[in-house]
Amino acid sequence: MLKRLLIPGLALVFFQGCGGGQERSTLLHSPLGPELKALWDAHGGLPQWGDFAGASLDYEGSGSGKLAPAGKVSCRVIIEFGPPPSVFLLQEQAAAPSGRGEKLATSFLENLFHLPFALNDPGWKFRRPMVLQAGDDPIVEFEATQPGSAHEIGPFLFRYTQLTGGLPGAHYFSRNPTLGSGVYRVEFHGYKMTQGILASTTRKHFAISHTGNTFPAPEMKPFSPLAKQGAALLWTEKLSNLRFLKPEELEAALGQKSQAPLKD
Repeated sequence: MLKRLLIPGLALVFFQGCGGGQERSTLLHSPLGPELKALWDAHGGLPQWGDFAGASLDYEGSGSGKLAPAGKVSCRVIIEFGPPPSVFLLQEQAAAPSGRGEKLATSFLENLFHLPFALNDPGWKFRRPMVLQAGDDPIVEFEATQPGSAHEIGPFLFRYTQLTGGLPGAHYFSRNPTLGSGVYRVEFHGYKMTQGILASTTRKHFAISHTGNTFPAPEMKPFSPLAKQGAALLWTEKLSNLRFLKPEELEAALGQKSQAPLKD
């Protein structure tokens, strides 16, 4: 059952997507269609994304605060987009990361590597409030829940006023044993255009002071400068040497991998 995760007390519009192929999406005809199209187009567009089946990159992750014991992860990564996605950490370049750090990195890459385009996969469920807070800038706000029940990260709350330079961030629920249960925020920085896709190369994960099974209400201003100052930075990811892979390139890369996807 999809729990009510958006602002309590507001009427919600609920709908479910069924994808629509690599270049088009039935979601474009949904109530959220214009906002999703703008989100996808800001990152390169569905037609461009549809050319690729995976990606390879160099990954560096480091913990701080309560995640400092998870240490650092430094390795080459291959991602198969799926759905569902699969992540392969290659041992030959790994800097002896701890098991906790490896699993955390795998979970983040599976669920957040390029979240905007993953929303076009079949089975996602969406909620949006019928009434939004008044403000100087138009606000886009919606919640997205991926299909299946085995995800360690999600649902997600998107709330932004502009997409210039890429999606600024999102809130998400975590059930990851290393990260801990609760609500977190990821900020996307260092956007670079690679093969026609705008991708964030630095991602920062923060714990926010919120408990329960609902996302923060707007009056709590979860994206405000004050809220950001009070949030604890837990994990920083840096992605470099990114290359998107067409199906035949992904198949060749997977034939050379040295480690299967990490599992709990």
